[in-house]
Amino acid sequence: MTKTISKVIAADVGLVERTIAAMLKRATLLPIGAKVTAELGQLAAALGVEPANLAATLTADDRFQHEERGGTVYFSTEKPGRTAPPVADWKPTHNFASRMSTTATDVSSEQRQEISEQYAARASANRAARLRAREDALRAEQESLRLATAAAAEMLAGQSQSSGMDDDLLGNDFYASIASIEADAGDLTADSFIPTAATPSLAASPVEQATPVEQATPVEQASPVEQASPVEQATPVEQATPVEQATPVAPTPVVAVPLTPPTVPTAPVVPLVEVPPTPARNLTYLLDTANGQQTLDFANNADGIFAQYGSEFTNLLRRSISDDFRFVSFAGQWYLEDMVERFSKGDLRKIKDYLAETNDALSDRAFLADLFGKRPEQADYEVWRFSLNYRLLKEKKEFEFVGVADERLWLANGATLFPQKRKASELGQDYRFLEEPSLSGDGFNVVEEVGGKQRLRHTLTYYEYENGLIPYDEAAKQFFPGPVMDDQRAAVFRFESPQLYLSFLTELRFSSGNRGGYIVGLDEFYQNLVPGATFVLEATGRANVYTLTYERLKGSQEERLLQYDERRARYIFRPVVFNVQTDPAALITEAKYPRLESSHKLEEAERKKPELILANAFESIGETVERDGHSALMTLLDDLLPVVNIERPFSRAYLRALMSSSQYPAFSADSENEGVYYYNPGKK
Repeated sequence: MTKTISKVIAADVGLVERTIAAMLKRATLLPIGAKVTAELGQLAAALGVEPANLAATLTADDRFQHEERGGTVYFSTEKPGRTAPPVADWKPTHNFASRMSTTATDVSSEQRQEISEQYAARASANRAARLRAREDALRAEQESLRLATAAAAEMLAGQSQSSGMDDDLLGNDFYASIASIEADAGDLTADSFIPTAATPSLAASPVEQATPVEQATPVEQASPVEQASPVEQATPVEQATPVEQATPVAPTPVVAVPLTPPTVPTAPVVPLVEVPPTPARNLTYLLDTANGQQTLDFANNADGIFAQYGSEFTNLLRRSISDDFRFVSFAGQWYLEDMVERFSKGDLRKIKDYLAETNDALSDRAFLADLFGKRPEQADYEVWRFSLNYRLLKEKKEFEFVGVADERLWLANGATLFPQKRKASELGQDYRFLEEPSLSGDGFNVVEEVGGKQRLRHTLTYYEYENGLIPYDEAAKQFFPGPVMDDQRAAVFRFESPQLYLSFLTELRFSSGNRGGYIVGLDEFYQNLVPGATFVLEATGRANVYTLTYERLKGSQEERLLQYDERRARYIFRPVVFNVQTDPAALITEAKYPRLESSHKLEEAERKKPELILANAFESIGETVERDGHSALMTLLDDLLPVVNIERPFSRAYLRALMSSSQYPAFSADSENEGVYYYNPGKK
């Protein structure tokens, strides 16, 4: 029983510590002792426990406070930490006295009190002087207003008498304006408008109460003046001499002269002065673009500018935050480095063992679900997903990224998913001509637009059939997604064939340096086709999944097609029955190419030279003719293309460029008949 209770207590303590750790992740920028609050439901989801159990555990702990707002339960705690203890009996050793004034001496508390009183008395005297100056200014302003009003009244009265105007013609508005002027003048004479000086209280020695000022004698037609507050007059203080009590001074009463409303017309109206509008802030900027420096005026068309130059502004922002060490990125996403989760060496070892066990390309979602217990509905799922991908990308010696935009797949570094007959470097060298846009066009890949969706139609060659490949030419680059990372080597796709009930992985090897790109891994699918067959690739709702379909014939078709006999090490024709749609020009049949029977493969050194492959193809299918007084071999480009693709990949544009190049004078084109080419062995 005791052991059971101990286990329960230990579990509760562990849950409390995990809760504190989870809450402190949100309090990184808060000071020590600050209140950290979290919702019960979010805490329970993050910790993977029941809310009721978590609530009972936290309620029993004194470090947590429970509160309920709007039906939602919250728990709060204080951020722990150590603060610096107060220092007792501290005395500065590097102060003003030791640095600048070596003759300065310490003063006692009584002396400090006396000096404080002297400063207080001096401040009181200065304040009383400022108040008197303000009273004088107010009196002068009142007198100036009175004189100006009287002068205006006299002037207008004289004009009225000379013109003989009747007072009734003036109306009541004039007298109302004069009454408002009198009211304003009366307000200026009130003592409530004049501030009084308050006597500061000194704690050390109370100041003797000044005698009140006698009430001023009222003046006829003047507003009564209230009793003024006593004002102390202080004498200057010299070297801590005690301050004598100032004698109160009574303020001089202000006499207000009543105004007699004259019989004058209304005052002239002063014309309003139009204030010019504030000029708009300059919103014109210069932006460096691919077409040179552009002047942008954001005051007129800001939305249009962002729509046109969105990529330039994106690059500016990316360069700015890329130079800031506080930000980290992965696949176009940016996070603050402090928000990224940490993974231990043990966590990375678990991921590596998982990849080795499955021998497959696995996604980040699989790692989070199977190894870390994370689900997409959790609030911190996307943070964990970004953190995992960012950390794996840093471990380049252990892991390789082979994903696309939203399908982030990983392989163990050095893992091989597809055994190949040829080395990856040899295949890349064979396809290096694809890096020249002028040579990669007019190939066996064609992008079609059907129903608003793109699809890739491909005609299979013998070289591709033998090695399970699809070339990564310009059409394929337009159809398949490009690399996510600048240094990404490959991307793994899943191809599905609903007609054959097949689902298999393929790998797109991106072009790099002098090596072309290609897709490998279609060997099993090609076993159901023949060289010269056509099929279609279509994208699905997932970025790395594609469907493979081909058109089936209504009836079976039999042809003697070229195959390689491994035992005899030569090419032979064998009867093959198939029911797939083919391109007749791409089929290598015995009826069309009988001289290929019993031909041998070229040596590897010869296969690397395209001119030798061309010469061998002319000798195998060419027709002997007379050209320029010499014997030559003639063939059509359409007949030559399938044959040269037995040993090495060629596009139509690449083949045409080779036979038209001055580097190989043995080959020439017929100037009168398009698509006809000659090979003269004597011009090698």
